[in-house]
Order: sequence, then C-alpha cells, then structure tokens
Amino acid sequence: MTTHIPPELINAIVEHIPDDASLRSCCLAASIFRSPCQKRLFHSLSLHLPSGGGTSDRKPFHALAKRFEENPHLTSLVKHLSLHLPAIRGPIFFGTVGDHTVYRSDPPRPELYHEPGTVDVVRAVFKHLENVEQVHIGHDSWNALPLQLEPVVLDWLIRCGNSRSLSQLTIQGINDIPEAALPIFLHAARVLFVWKCELEPEAQLEESICRAALQAPANLKQLEIDGSRSMLVRSTAPGAKGQR
Repeated sequence: MTTHIPPELINAIVEHIPDDASLRSCCLAASIFRSPCQKRLFHSLSLHLPSGGGTSDRKPFHALAKRFEENPHLTSLVKHLSLHLPAIRGPIFFGTVGDHTVYRSDPPRPELYHEPGTVDVVRAVFKHLENVEQVHIGHDSWNALPLQLEPVVLDWLIRCGNSRSLSQLTIQGINDIPEAALPIFLHAARVLFVWKCELEPEAQLEESICRAALQAPANLKQLEIDGSRSMLVRSTAPGAKGQR
C-alpha cells in the first residue's frame, strides 16, 4: 500500500530544513522531496565574475555550466541572481624615482586574451539563465570587469529586456559605469534601483540616466537613484507612482 503525502506537507517540511547540506541530503533521501528541495537550492544563485587571474576563476562556472547541461530543468529554478564584479586590483609596481618606489594607482583593465575558455564558459552559464526575475550587480568598479566579459553580461541583460522576464534590477556600489550601459540597464527590467553608483568621470549619473530613461521602453515602470548626494525616484510610465 502506497502512502500519499500531500504536497503542502512536503513543502512545509522542506521549508524547515535549515541549510543547503541538509537540503542536498533530503534530495537523495526520497524522490518526493527532490523537486521542492531543488527549488530552494537553486532559487538564488551568486556568481563571482572571473578577474582574469587564472583558470581557477572559471572553475565554478565550468561546474555550473556542466550541471545545467546535464539537468536542464534546474535552470528554470533560478529566480534571483547576484553578480559580483571582480575585486579592484591594488596598485602595481611602476618604477623607481631616486630612492622612492612608484606604484601605478590605476592598473589597466584586465583582459582575457590568453584565456578564451573563460569567456566561453561564462557565456555558457548565462545562456541557461532565462527565467531569472531579480538581479543584483555589485560592487566596487566596472573597470575591474575584464573587457571580454562586459559584452557577455550586457548581452544577457539585453535578452532579459527583450523577453521582459526580469522584474527588478539593482546596481549597487559600482564606480566607472560606462554611459553606454545605461540604456541597457533601463531596458532590462520593470524596476531599476541604482544605489551609490558613479558613471565614468566625464559623465553625470543622474542627468545621463534620466536622459536615457526618456527613451526607455514601456516595460520600465519605476526608476530609483539613491546616492550620497541626492535621491531621485521617477516613473517613466503613465499612471505609475513616483516620488522625488
């Protein structure tokens, strides 16, 4: 005789499982727990974008791409994505002047010309992320992102905007954002939060982003800019609520 356990009870049990290790064990314990456990395990995904510092940077992406290829159903479970830009590289040795050692305070932007596999595997992961609803991108400097990865990230955001799958995009604590990226950010989601960010030195964040907002598509409903100097919340859709 087969015992039937209501889905509500199964979900209630899974909700009380405290950590990922226990969730993975529960997946193996009984098939009836596999789906709800996987939903919790893959609901939120945190990715640290490679810095170009070696093959170790791409190992997590390689493992994730392989898992998505072998288990395509897992990709639909990812609803919240956190993207972490690489850490800013410290000053590098530049030379000596007399008895003083001189460091270059603005090291050149990292590149991946000698690591083509890194770009391919990062692109392979983003290819599978088609059902994400919320994205958070931070921190430090956009210039820490290798040149070859910039189009991978921006192209994915363009696809999100075209499919209108993304409800919220948060850009937080990032300096040196290229002005050309603003229309892409505005197109990507229905709600855009920009917190404590700065554009490239020659651009003005609020003026540029509001100018781009006027040309943004109708799926942008709310825009909020919150920085150290001012806050601006505007609506780009008739009837949507906004405040200043």
